[in-house]
Amino acid sequence: MDGREGEDRRAHVVRHGLYGTNATTTRAAPETAAGKTRTARQMPKWIGAPAAIARTKGTFFGYEFVVDGQPAGSPLDAKIVVEHPPFRRPGAAEASSRESWTQMVALGAPSFGGYGFDEDWEMVPGKWRVAVYSGARQLCQKEFVVQ
Repeated sequence: MDGREGEDRRAHVVRHGLYGTNATTTRAAPETAAGKTRTARQMPKWIGAPAAIARTKGTFFGYEFVVDGQPAGSPLDAKIVVEHPPFRRPGAAEASSRESWTQMVALGAPSFGGYGFDEDWEMVPGKWRVAVYSGARQLCQKEFVVQ
């Protein structure tokens, strides 16, 4: 991975909103309330950009982004951070208001960062923020209102 740890990286949001889920892979993500995350095998299909996101099981929202840099196609470890109103997984001792995981992105190519509602207990209304980091530097972010 690029040794610069993101000190001069930039990214831009291409589009945001609701996305259709396609084939996904589930993998361990210890910094999430569920302990796992789903990663799309290909770019999810954009549906539209509503003013608010509905609290419905199966809803998948977020944004497409491109991390600038050379050489194009080079891999970069990006950290996706989702901040949300507190929710608690059944049986968990504490509520969570932050989920995060690392995913590989390719410089200059569209990538996706977002969240999908899989369980009733995570569908809480309020402001949700999805941010992308390289090292300690935030590259881009987008807020969503969940109703």
